[in-house]
Amino acid sequence: LPNTDERSIPQSTAERLYLKDQRLLGSVSSFEKFNQCQYAYFLSYGIRIRPLEQFTMEVNTVGLVLHSVMEQLIRKYGKHYYRVTDSELVEILDEQLHDFYSTHHYQPTIIAMVEQSLFRQLKLFLQAMASYEKGSVMEPVLVEHQFTYDYDFGVTLRGVIDRIDCYSPDGLYSVIDYKTSGKQFSALEFVYGLQLQLVTYLMIVSRELGQPLGAAYQSLQPKLLRCPAFEMKTAKAKGMDELLEKKRSLSRDLLLMPPMLPGENESTLFRETVGAQR
Repeated sequence: LPNTDERSIPQSTAERLYLKDQRLLGSVSSFEKFNQCQYAYFLSYGIRIRPLEQFTMEVNTVGLVLHSVMEQLIRKYGKHYYRVTDSELVEILDEQLHDFYSTHHYQPTIIAMVEQSLFRQLKLFLQAMASYEKGSVMEPVLVEHQFTYDYDFGVTLRGVIDRIDCYSPDGLYSVIDYKTSGKQFSALEFVYGLQLQLVTYLMIVSRELGQPLGAAYQSLQPKLLRCPAFEMKTAKAKGMDELLEKKRSLSRDLLLMPPMLPGENESTLFRETVGAQR
């Protein structure tokens, strides 16, 4: 069509499509999609079209299963979730896949192949995260934390934060957002409204819990593994206490950690982040 006006829908139609009780409900990702492409937003959240079901297990489904497994492990074992036995991990995967495949008509052999692949991926991830957790001063306090926030201009933001950790001596909180990809935070994309998750989650943490320390994407892909994390004594030797003190002396602006991959820990993240603030 030649101009934008001809592609617009009437206000009354937009209100029927998007508003509920005169409020616009949406997640962070939905508003990111609106800034990326308003037509794509219309298709997904206006008329709500969905692709035809295919004989595959989509990346979104894999991510959902992995998120659910991590939620169960952290709720049961806390910081020591990586100690789960192989047999228990298989049982959890069986449960997750049973719930999903009960509504689909996949062959048993495909289910078995998917489960084997996910089991290997989780084992590699947990092995790497064992080093991270041993060298971390943070403790997971909330998983799959649901939030709703009402803005004055008629918008309600809602979503789920995968994991919130706390350094209890100082009341500092950090956010971990699991990704099945190697996604990294981009300040430029944030400025243009294309990547709002981490900053929004930090805002929610600051309003609901306390002082935010940082946020990071956590890749679930074993191919992105790096070197083992430092032990806690090494982290302290490199100035953990001084870095925490530096954080307290900074302004109350939100602090973003660099992207975190399996095998990294706060000793690296704090050093890089605080160094960038100087």
